[in-house]
Amino acid sequence: MACENEVLTASYDNTGEVIGEGEVRQFIIHSSAGTVLGDVIFAILDEPTVFFIESQMEAGVEYYISAVVGKDNGNGQVDLNNSCLAVAAGTPFSFATAPTAPAELSATNTVLCSGQTLDLAVNVPLDGEISYLWETPRGAFVTNESELQLENFTADDIGDYFASYNINGCESDQLGPLFITLDESAAAVSGGEDILSCGDTEVTMAATLPDGTTGTWFTSSPARILEPENPNTVVDSLISGENIFIWIVNTGSCIVRDSVTVYHAVNPSTQDKDVLLQADKAALLLNKDLLFDAITQTIPDSQLTFTIIKEPEFGELSDSLAGLYYIRDFDVQEDIEVSFTYEVCNNDPECGALCSQANVNLTVRFLASEIISYKQALRPTGKNPVWKFTLLRNLSDARITIVDRWGQLIYSQFFDSSEFDLLKGNTLVGWEGQNTKGLLLPSGAYYFLFEGTLADGTKPQPEKGIIYLLK
Repeated sequence: MACENEVLTASYDNTGEVIGEGEVRQFIIHSSAGTVLGDVIFAILDEPTVFFIESQMEAGVEYYISAVVGKDNGNGQVDLNNSCLAVAAGTPFSFATAPTAPAELSATNTVLCSGQTLDLAVNVPLDGEISYLWETPRGAFVTNESELQLENFTADDIGDYFASYNINGCESDQLGPLFITLDESAAAVSGGEDILSCGDTEVTMAATLPDGTTGTWFTSSPARILEPENPNTVVDSLISGENIFIWIVNTGSCIVRDSVTVYHAVNPSTQDKDVLLQADKAALLLNKDLLFDAITQTIPDSQLTFTIIKEPEFGELSDSLAGLYYIRDFDVQEDIEVSFTYEVCNNDPECGALCSQANVNLTVRFLASEIISYKQALRPTGKNPVWKFTLLRNLSDARITIVDRWGQLIYSQFFDSSEFDLLKGNTLVGWEGQNTKGLLLPSGAYYFLFEGTLADGTKPQPEKGIIYLLK
């Protein structure tokens, strides 16, 4: 079977053919099988070539082509009315309906946004097994469906689109061109280049906003966007590291998003402080909450360094990741004022060292009645398994007595300078939460009395307090 718009050529073997005087050979298109001609459709003189004649043939009907030898009718053709005809057995052939029905190539939208899906379709009012050939800037595709989807449309996909279809082996004329392009406004949207901010308190964004469109800035960062609908807004309160901003523009037909990364290296913010060390405390931790604001606290510990620029006149000052740690001078037995200067730096891998200095004025209280510094709780199974105390005075001996809430003696320990180092500043283990028999006591509040003898033999006022035993 051939298509209506195709030309068929049969093969003919003339071996044994005899054409007598006054005879000619023709190829005859006819309706009957075998050597019977039946209805003669038309005759061909030279070659067994067949094509569809709409006025004389029907699509889907089987016809035959035969070589016929007979008397010349005077016009160089076989006289088909002569009874002496030599007819070769007919070779069957037929034509399929050519796909000439009206068809249309269409798209859901011929103006797309970048990243959208292009939906193409061919509408063919025919039944049968149909395949489709699509020719696009992205290449050619063959499908058995009348629809084609191309995902993630980009500028490379702009251009003319064509399609054709094949039914029963017959190819249609090409449909198209259908021009598909990008929304020009959408293509012009940009959030701008990524920004490196080294210690700046604020940065200015540089987005584009095509005429007739609206845009808004968004961020998941704690940073503050001063004018969200302004493409050139100022943003501040940036955190250390990457701050991601999204510029979203509505063109009317597209929602376009573009992201901008602002890498910010925080310049540490420090302020001079006045701090008090109470008389019953041996040391003081100046942690980050005290030293820095919330933004400075976002600097990673791996980039943060403390440097002591000026040491205090009395006491010891050290730096750590937690902050600055001050230990009082136990030889000073009066209220004093000390000061020191420290520097904190953000050693950023992109921006280098960003530093700030501040002064701390520290008032250190001294009370003669205070002889130990201690914590009020212990947890035998936790981080504070024993109750410890730190001496604030030089002692020759001391005793710790612990009772329960009914006044019953629970524990007692005597400390002598011949066995224990009772110099001020030393920390001793006072109690492990057990009674005198070594049994762990239930959780609750217990009361202690600390009595000590100074190195000069005098006895200061005993220290009393509460210890909380936790489980």
